[in-house]
Amino acid sequence: DKIRLMKRTVLGLFAILIFGLAVFLLYQSRFKEGRVDLTIEAPEKARAGQEFEYKISIENKNNFDLRGVRLSFSLPEGSLGLDEAGQPLNSLIKNFDIGDLESRAKKEFVLKAVLAGEKGEIKKAKAALSYNPSNLSSTFRKNAEAATEISDVLASFDLSAPPNILSGQKIGVSLDLRNETENDLNDLEIVFSYPEGFSFEKAAPAPDQKNNVFSLPLLKKGEGLRINIEGLIFGFEKEGKRFSVVLRKKFGSRFFDVQKSQITFSVSTPLLIADVSLDG
Repeated sequence: DKIRLMKRTVLGLFAILIFGLAVFLLYQSRFKEGRVDLTIEAPEKARAGQEFEYKISIENKNNFDLRGVRLSFSLPEGSLGLDEAGQPLNSLIKNFDIGDLESRAKKEFVLKAVLAGEKGEIKKAKAALSYNPSNLSSTFRKNAEAATEISDVLASFDLSAPPNILSGQKIGVSLDLRNETENDLNDLEIVFSYPEGFSFEKAAPAPDQKNNVFSLPLLKKGEGLRINIEGLIFGFEKEGKRFSVVLRKKFGSRFFDVQKSQITFSVSTPLLIADVSLDG
């Protein structure tokens, strides 16, 4: 009886082992979509106008190769992508034609970028992956995204003008700018946009291009600058006039809009005073 019991026990254990092995082999022989990973690594916070890196990873944990692998990476709106040499990319979308990704293999891509916007804005980057498992004819797709908050800006930006002004009167608009970073800033440019009906007269300091572009080759850490603009304004009663200004920074061969500000005021028309005399 003991021998028979031992035989049954051994046979039972052997059957369980065979069953487990069969289940394991069946599991390994099937392609699992969840075993293809797509991730984007990005900083949770970044300063507007300063470079940082996105790291995109694709990992195939299956026992099958992936064919025709394609990756499309979309930078956030209001951002600038840079190539390895630091030159600006012409598009917010970067495509990678990867081809084959072998079993248990991993691919990584690094892309430099610069964000623009106001403090507290959330900027989302997105990635889209498509591929065909070598044991299937179907095409699979996977998506990922990463959010980065603009933690701070390059410079404080204070644009001021009178709230109301008479048509035909002289107006003064001032911009106060200060480097808020821990480093000196190079290759900056300030560009004003004037409303219709504004006649430019002078500015201090003087513009470097036309009557609205001011170059800042160097703005040292903590250093500030004031730009005063004067001119005449003409308009209709209660017409809104908007002045806007953009801080641009040069990356490679191109200036990129980093910060923007604007101010609007109302125009009033002078009162007409008539002298009326009555004869008789």
